[in-house]
Amino acid sequence: MRPAITDDTPATVGRRVAARRTSLGYPQEVVATRAGMATCYLQYIEEQGGMPSAGVARRLAEVLHTTVEYLYGEGTLEPGLHHHRHQDAAASTTPVAHVVSRLARADCLLLLGSVPVGRVAFVVNGPPLVLPVNFTLIGNNIVIRTAAMSPLAELARAHRLVSFEVDEIDESSRLGWSVLCHGPTRVAHEQGDRDQAAQDLVRPWFGGDRHTVVVVTPSDISGRRIGLA
Repeated sequence: MRPAITDDTPATVGRRVAARRTSLGYPQEVVATRAGMATCYLQYIEEQGGMPSAGVARRLAEVLHTTVEYLYGEGTLEPGLHHHRHQDAAASTTPVAHVVSRLARADCLLLLGSVPVGRVAFVVNGPPLVLPVNFTLIGNNIVIRTAAMSPLAELARAHRLVSFEVDEIDESSRLGWSVLCHGPTRVAHEQGDRDQAAQDLVRPWFGGDRHTVVVVTPSDISGRRIGLA
């Protein structure tokens, strides 16, 4: 029998995450950084009963040295669950209907802080470039570390506009979300020492000389969620 996700499940997940984190003696900032999310998103899960996606739950379970099943308080966890109506969608003879809804700006920012990797798109000379980058969200700013002479760094010195996209899609259930934002870029050290703390928060996944901190400040942000009707 598959477990039912009830109205209390998000609060239960938040309590279990907080309890496990506290038992390990980990501050919220440490867990959030290791799990590739903003601290405010972890606070949202623990304190406001935010329901983490499957990808977020997997990263939290790894950082907290536990399992997704423990965090959900269930023996099994399958993607066929109908979260909205609290019923097993896969077992239903009625075809599952997917709907696309627009996300509010606040929801977009929360989701933007829930993942460690996004895609930055820009044009220098020639065709547009779309590059995957690891990043962190500090306030409402997207912070990336890159090489001093990279195309992104050169673009940021000119305060050029870029697009930035993040998403999380579950292929088996065909559910997920995406957030797209546009905004100007800058090199952090041009705006004072406060941004230099980002050097310690954003650790590039690639090696080499990547000490230039680029900040994208979203001026326009939108998002969509693929859910169940």
